Amino acid sequence: MGGVLMTKRCKKETRLFPCPKKTNQLPKKTNSHFKNIPIPTSSSKIQILENIIKAERKKTANQIKNSITKEERKANVQDWKNKIAPQKEIMQDLISTIIKSPMSLIDKDMAYTFDIMAVEGRAENAHGTFESHYPNTTKTDVLNAITKADPAQLREYYAKTGIQKESKDLVNYLKENFTKIKFQNRVQGYIDSIVELQEDWLEGIEKNISTIDKYSDSIVFKNSKNGAPNKMSCLKGMEVNMLAWLRGAYLTASMDTLRGIRDEGFKKYGKQTGGGEGYLINMKKLQEYGIDLNDLSKMNYRGALEPLNNMPHDKRLDILENLKIITRKSLPLEDIAQGEYTWEKIKTHPGTTNLQKNPGFEDQYIREEKGLGVGDDKVIFMCGFLPQEFYKDGHKRSGTETESGILGGLSSDFIDTVSKSSHIIMPGGQDYIAGLHLNGRWKKLAQDKRVRNRFGIRENPDGDYDLLTKDQLIAYTMAGANTIGKTLHSSQRHFFLDKPGETCMVSELLKLGYAHAMIRGIPMDLNNIRNFKINLGKNFDETKFTFESKPLREIKPMLNECLNLVDTPTQQQREDNLRKFYLPN
Repeated sequence: MGGVLMTKRCKKETRLFPCPKKTNQLPKKTNSHFKNIPIPTSSSKIQILENIIKAERKKTANQIKNSITKEERKANVQDWKNKIAPQKEIMQDLISTIIKSPMSLIDKDMAYTFDIMAVEGRAENAHGTFESHYPNTTKTDVLNAITKADPAQLREYYAKTGIQKESKDLVNYLKENFTKIKFQNRVQGYIDSIVELQEDWLEGIEKNISTIDKYSDSIVFKNSKNGAPNKMSCLKGMEVNMLAWLRGAYLTASMDTLRGIRDEGFKKYGKQTGGGEGYLINMKKLQEYGIDLNDLSKMNYRGALEPLNNMPHDKRLDILENLKIITRKSLPLEDIAQGEYTWEKIKTHPGTTNLQKNPGFEDQYIREEKGLGVGDDKVIFMCGFLPQEFYKDGHKRSGTETESGILGGLSSDFIDTVSKSSHIIMPGGQDYIAGLHLNGRWKKLAQDKRVRNRFGIRENPDGDYDLLTKDQLIAYTMAGANTIGKTLHSSQRHFFLDKPGETCMVSELLKLGYAHAMIRGIPMDLNNIRNFKINLGKNFDETKFTFESKPLREIKPMLNECLNLVDTPTQQQREDNLRKFYLPN
């Protein structure tokens, strides 16, 4: 995600062009002396300044590079590798997690995928069965441990799990189905299924433009093998309003954008949510400089890289790039935002990176600003109640709009979570690029008045028909910002963790969404979400959910508060609410 490079003017005068040599003779009264000196343009001055900045940053990078001896590099690499969890401990934790923490609403392979991705965090923080911190454990290490796992060592794997029953079938199944390449391909398949579902519906509008009045605004997932994203059985028979799904997906695809959404929210409302971005990391180079993976996410640069702590983020990235620790690429964002690309064309663009063809590189998060972040649970919940200014006056909400928006929001958050484990790496993340792409395709179609009339879209004098305006994206993102004492965070794994009494966080979000829909007079048919185990007669207020294990009775007031900030008739009211909330004085 791009930004604007800002530089302070140097107080000391710097001559960008040579002055004529001094002489004892008075110059003739003529301009011929300056005839061949070009008049500097503003663009040439900017280019010169940019070159000076690049040269200065390259010089700093070289100083850092030359400050480490060959022996120190070797020692750094060994120290780095000592902080990777041993294969035995990885397998103990993975097996314990799979058996002790079953999931709801998703199939076995997706559950195992989430379990594998969760090992990194538990190894870093000494959670689960880990007794020591291993901050440099990656998914590659977990997948390698599975590949090398010996079913004959099951007794050792189970030693710390407290599980009596041993299952060789589990280890053999993991070894067969979760090799590194199969794992990466499966993850990308999950992403493609979600993006292509939306892309296909939009393409249907274009193909049926002559009979657009008959084109349905909804689709029905006929069965778990045909039409439902990723064969999710909980979606079987469900009717989905596709515009509501697209709008929810666009919001959560945009909420993590630091530059343009979160930073604009900070300027408007004074709330710093923090954030960063994933970058293509050369793991060998990173190891040589003696910092751990969590140092990147915590802005804690040590050793030779310690000077980076006090630098602007742009300068920090330039130096990391000069040191060949990170590689930066770019995609044609403007063309993608105008709907000029297909998803397949984006995936094969030179601006993406295929890790299967580039071993030794990984997608890792680098923080730019510190903050408490944005609560995924909060924003996903609000996706069921998006601004109605999108539609003409008198628009009647679809009876499936609330659940469609929530599940659309969940789908982009899913992409955000799993894309870090795919072999295809996109600058800005696949969730952000997919959101940009699908919004662009919709905007392009909505230029046709027949499309606007079919779906009841309000006329916009500017001719822009975004699924959500930038101001709306900012407002909903900031309403979902975590604050001291009111933080919520559920990884996708925590959304689907099975809880006693047959429920999970997804089911409870939909259940609360139903309650708010009824209060607001919005139609919603519980039968449409029958496969999500919605139990209105059972109270789960004491059941603990989310990564922080908070009881539902504490979670619901937070969700209610967020929704009340933004569920208003106008954008001005939303902004007034947010200013009063964050800037009470």
